[in-house]
Order: sequence, then C-alpha cells, then structure tokens
Amino acid sequence: MGGAALLTRFGLSREVWVIIAGLCMVTTGTYMIMPFFAIYLAEQLSLSASEIGVALAVYMLAAQGLTVVSGLAADRYGAKRIMCWGLILRVMAFLTMPFAASLVQVTLCAAVMGVSSAMYTPSGKAAVASLVRPNQRVRVLALRNAAGNVGVALGPVAGTWFMVTHPLVGFCIAAAVTLVCYVATVLYVPAGRGRIRRNPVNVRSVRKLLSNPAIWALGLYTFMFWAVYSQMELTMPLHTQMVLPRIGPALLFSTNAVVVIFLQLPVATWVSRRQSTWDALGIGMGIMGIGMAGMVLSESVAGLVATMLVFTLGEILISPIMDNLAVDLAPKLAATALGLMGLLGALGAALANVVSGPLFDQAVRLNTITTYWYGAALVAALAGLITVVGCVPRRNRSQAVRPATR
Repeated sequence: MGGAALLTRFGLSREVWVIIAGLCMVTTGTYMIMPFFAIYLAEQLSLSASEIGVALAVYMLAAQGLTVVSGLAADRYGAKRIMCWGLILRVMAFLTMPFAASLVQVTLCAAVMGVSSAMYTPSGKAAVASLVRPNQRVRVLALRNAAGNVGVALGPVAGTWFMVTHPLVGFCIAAAVTLVCYVATVLYVPAGRGRIRRNPVNVRSVRKLLSNPAIWALGLYTFMFWAVYSQMELTMPLHTQMVLPRIGPALLFSTNAVVVIFLQLPVATWVSRRQSTWDALGIGMGIMGIGMAGMVLSESVAGLVATMLVFTLGEILISPIMDNLAVDLAPKLAATALGLMGLLGALGAALANVVSGPLFDQAVRLNTITTYWYGAALVAALAGLITVVGCVPRRNRSQAVRPATR
C-alpha cells in the first residue's frame, strides 16, 4: 500500500509504472545485444556490412512493418494480450540467436525478434496513452522513452562484459530479463476489458483514419526519421568499432541513453509548450543531421560524446511528440495509428539499411568515410527543411491537431 501510494503521488497509476518499468527491463536485455550485434555477426560469422544490413533490414521490416497488424489486434483484443505474446517471442529469439550459423538463420532469428518488437511496442504505447489524461500524454510518453533509455544505458555496459567474451551468456541473460518483464506484465497490467479499453475496429473507422491527410504527412515524416535513425544500428557501430575498438559501440549507445534519461522529459515538456508540433519535428531532424556530420570527429572519446549529444538532442525533440501526434490524430484507434507509423518507419529504415550498407563498405574501401557522413547529414537536413516548409499551412491552423476518429 505504501509503495502504491508513493507511485501515485507522481500522478500516475501503478499500471503505468509497471509498463514503464517493463520497458526499461526489455531494453536492458535488448541493448546487451544490439550495440554488439553487427560486430558479433562480423566476427563470429564473417558477414560483411552488406550482409548484416540485409539481416537488420529484415528485422526493421518485421519490427515496424507488422505494427499495423499488431496495432489492429491490440485495439481489437486488448493491449495486454499482444504485449505478452511479443515478450514470449522475444525470449525465443534471444535463445536461438547464438545458435544461428548462417546468414539465412541469422535473418530468421532477426525476423522473430522483429515480430516481437512489432507486438510489444505499439501496444505498450497505446496502453500507456489510455491510462493517462490527454494533457499528460507528451510528458508520460517522454518519461516512457527516458525509462527505456535507462535500459539502453545499462545494456551496453553489461554487454561489454558478456557479449565480447561470452556471447551465449549474454543472450541467455537478455532472455531471462525479458521473461521477468513478461511475468510482471501478466500480474500487474490490466486486461483489455479493464481500464485499457478495447476499441471498435471496423472498415469504416479504419477508412476514416486512412483518409486523413495529416496521418500521411506524419507517415512521410516517420519514414524519413527512421531512415536517418536506423544508422544507429548499422553504420555508426561499425564506424566507432573501427576508430575506437571495443569501447566505441558501448560509448555510442550509452551516451545516447544518458542524454535521453536526463534531458528527454524536460526538453519534451519545454518544446510542447513553446513550439508548434511540426516546427519541433523539423528542427529535431535538422539537429540530428548536424550530429551525423559530427561522426567525422568520432575518432576521439570527446568527439564521439559531443557528436552523440547533438544527435540525441534531435532525437528527444522528435520521439514523444511524434508518438503523441499519432495518438491525437486517432484517439480511438491509437494502437492502429502507431502501428501504421511503425510500418512507414520500417520501410524507411529498411531502405536506409539496404542502401547504406553497400555505401559504407565502399566508403571504407575508398577511404571516403568523411564524404559518407556529410552525405547522410545532408539527407537529414533536407528532411527537416521539407517538414518545416511543407507544413506551414498546418502550423497556422488555430488547432494544430484535429483528431481523425471520434
């Protein structure tokens, strides 16, 4: 009783805190693996960056491409059920990954891992959004991101000890942490017939959602955001492994996570009160582009930390505002809207991985890494400019966001 009262003093129910803490646990296990995954595949299976890019593209397509299906399922059958199935699949993926011995097997494991993410992520966001008041959503989604990044900060530290020397142990620990999250979700997160309501999913409501131009504007932006952000999983770890062996990838993800932990909530709160939604999204993408350009300075620890500070500032401007906008545009089909954004983000990330893998390999061969990063920065800057300029009429409306489904 005392613990529950302490939690509710912050204005959030125990259910919300369980979901947020569960995300922290899941990301801790996942980021024991992900910062070292490309390196693990390169060293253990001798895969090239192009081949690793294919596996990661499949992962991203499954992780975000299937979120439309999982989002519809969460709205129809309840978020808790879909979250739990996603966690079970993630445990299975972690336990099979260390036994994958070829690109085909690695890709299959990556696909299972992606499906698990597709089931867990949009349903978790929708669950949190349904348990708080509308005026709390940006701050709570920011808090959710910050809690997840506690795991992103802790995971690489543990991964440095286990994944580098004993990968099998690392995969097993990641599976065990995910299993604990599953148990907590079963015990404490309300089912669909409780506080997390099931929603009326039918052809008319989905058609109304898809007919809203604002949904597709947000979808285009999501496509561009994930095309840029996906480099955190592929080329950035490979680059930092070359210039700062062993410590580079862990420092990359840990710096990103620490910045999110300490700045996500205050930055999101400040921006939501002082900037229009679309301006904030465009500015955030431009800042990420500056961070991409800063990768040319990552040969030193100070340079890498400064680069990730800038890159992450752009990320934390974007993430909670982007999720909140999706929920605002479809309050009755929140998981479906988030799932659609996931699909479009997956297409952007998959395209970026397939293209950037060979380009990065060629840049390494030709010793033109600087050109590669400046090119990536230009893409991000153009995406930000398109967002700011293209959404001028929407910014000038008296109400920035008009829900698509009521």
